[in-house]
Amino acid sequence: MRRAARKPTNLAKVAEVVQKSDESPGVYLERLKEAYRQFTPLDPDDPANAPVVKAAFVAQAAPDIRRKIQKTEGFLGHGLEWMLEVAQTTYNQRDEVAQKKKENYQAKKLMALRASNSDPLRLTISRRPTDDCPAAVTPGS
Repeated sequence: MRRAARKPTNLAKVAEVVQKSDESPGVYLERLKEAYRQFTPLDPDDPANAPVVKAAFVAQAAPDIRRKIQKTEGFLGHGLEWMLEVAQTTYNQRDEVAQKKKENYQAKKLMALRASNSDPLRLTISRRPTDDCPAAVTPGS
């Protein structure tokens, strides 16, 4: 009798499932599918419901993964496996991107430090003494 009863649809609970910053895309997809099974009558593994699951996967993914997938034109036409593959490569490249940003920041900081620590005597040598007359040949005349 209980199985015959229709589940209430609670898409707000499904929308609460967002990818955590340290969560792999595969684990996130499984949590999303489990939320669909628990809070909606939709079967996330059914091909007829694939567009709904794909849209939720992209919309609730981490910002860097979402941008990478949305850059592709017609991304909803691709399969969920393709999206998962793109998400996984983006997830794996996070460390490389963070390392590059750190190196660039350190290089800029070093260049600024070098510029601020330039030789102060160099600047004063090129100055003309105050008692020189520009028209005179000998100083002080």
